This record gives sequence, C-alpha cells and structure tokens, in this order.
Amino acid sequence: MGAADTITAGAAAVITSAGNDLITGGAGDTITASGNATISGSSGRNAYVLNGNVSLASRGTDRVTVGGAAYAAVTARGSITLTSGGGLVSFAETGKGDDETATINGGAGLLSAAAGTKKIAIATQSGTATTVLLGAGQCNVTSLGADTITAAAGAATIAGAGQANAVLVQGGSGALTLTARASAVTLLGGSGDSLLVGGSGPLDVIAGSGNMTLSGGTGPEQIVLGSAQAVIQEGSGSDVVQFGAGSATVTSGAGQSLYTFVAGQGGGTDLIANFAVGTDQLVFEGYGGNAIQSQSVAGGSLHLMLQDGTQIVLSNVAQLGPASIIQSG
Repeated sequence: MGAADTITAGAAAVITSAGNDLITGGAGDTITASGNATISGSSGRNAYVLNGNVSLASRGTDRVTVGGAAYAAVTARGSITLTSGGGLVSFAETGKGDDETATINGGAGLLSAAAGTKKIAIATQSGTATTVLLGAGQCNVTSLGADTITAAAGAATIAGAGQANAVLVQGGSGALTLTARASAVTLLGGSGDSLLVGGSGPLDVIAGSGNMTLSGGTGPEQIVLGSAQAVIQEGSGSDVVQFGAGSATVTSGAGQSLYTFVAGQGGGTDLIANFAVGTDQLVFEGYGGNAIQSQSVAGGSLHLMLQDGTQIVLSNVAQLGPASIIQSG
C-alpha cells in the first residue's frame, strides 16, 4: 500500500500496510501493518500482525501478534488472543459482560492492560522481563519471567509459575491475590486488601494500608507490617515479621521465627500463637534496652506491654527465658 491510504477491505482479505493507512477490515481478514496504521476491525475470525505504531480496534474473535519493535494500542469488544514479542502494548477491553475474553501472552517489553467489565488472562514468557501495568477490571497474571507487575483499582490475581525468577509486585487499591510458588517474590502492598500464599521461593512483603492475609510456604519470608490488620499463618521456612501500628495475628510455623518490634512504630495489639520458647525470638529495636514496661499471665498466655503502648500476647506461653529476647538500641 501507499504512504497514506484509506482502505476498506472485504471479507477474507489479505492486506499488507507499510504507511500511514486508515484500514477498515472485513470479516475473516489477515492484516499486517508495519507503518503508522489505524485499523478498525470487523466481526469474524481475524488475524493481525502489528509491527509499527499501530492502533487497532478489535471486534471479532481475533488473533493479534505484536512485534518486538512495535507500539500497539489495542481495544477489544470481542474475544482476542494477543501475543507480544517485546514491544509496547496498551490494551483495553471495551466489551460488556463478565466473561474472560482476552488472553495476552507477553514477552519482554511493556504491557498495559485494563479489563473493564470483563476478565483478562495474561501470561508472560519464560526467560524475559516484562513490565505489566494493570488497570480496572479483573486481571489474572501468570508470571513466567523476571517481571514487574503493578496493580491498580481492579481486582488482580497473580501467580508465579513455578520457576526461580525474581518477581516484583506493586499492589493497588483493588483486591490482590498473590501466589508465589517457586518464584522469589517481592510485594509492595497497596491500599487494597491482599491474600498471599507463599511458595518454595523467598517472599518479601512490605505491607500497605490494606488488610493482609498470608499463608506461608516452605521458603523464607520477610514481612514488614503497617497500619492495617494482618493475619499470618507461617509455613515451614525461617521467617522474620516486623510488626507495625495495626493489629496482627500470627501463628508461628515449623521454622525459626524472629518477631521484631521497633520503638514508635507499633501501638497495636499483636497475638502470636505457637511461639516456640527456645527457638523463636522477640527482637526489640530502639527501646534503649528496656522495651517491656509490664508483663502478666492471664488465661494461660503471656501479656507484654511495651514502652510505646504496643501490646503482645504470646498464646499458651507462661514465661520467656533470656534467649527468647534480643534488645537492640
């Protein structure tokens, strides 16, 4: 085609565009665009190959392939399978309903996806590093690479894929469900509530302002809590939990656990169940060597009041030995 053409295709057309073309597709078309094209798709089963700076409005049951050097802005009203080879992709589902109609396979590059009222399934590629920006709607992400995933207002379900990759997740204001599996996952929590499941790889969590529920795995876990509520069931790995201003309920697991309290950063009421005297330890930082203001035993549990108002309840523990406490600063 020429440098700037207006093209109206019939059914089952095969079109190759290399210019600044405006293309209106027909049903069952195959369109390859390597220029600055704007494509308005049609119903039916269509195939699009996008290698340039291309805008595509998909309306059928379509397969879209985006090249590694491309920038593609894609909207979809029908069912779409999109494969990115490492380019920049902006995707938005504009159809109605709550069914899952978009499947995106992303390689290295940048992928921005908004599901609207529908659902999007995203799978990144092994051996790549993809930046995924999630928008509104339900987005389900399977991370196969060393990816950076940022959630937003929509509900996000993110799963590591059983490979030892480093995955960074930034929570948003929507609900987040994260399953680590074998990946080394770092989560920076947002304002939305989060449900976390640890795996065999390390899990590092800095909680946001949303409530958090965590079920630990076999890998080591480092958790920094904030102002919200948290419920943690530790796994069999060695864990470090730093408590914050919110109230937390933590059940110790099979591995050794360090429970850290920093002066001035607490103030909540924290319950620790299954604390193993002689194995688990309380770490007090910044209290000047005299963290505990008072202690008592009630109902078979040890109650500690710290100097900054933090309350700790050690369920089914009557007494701590010197080795159970570490004071720093």
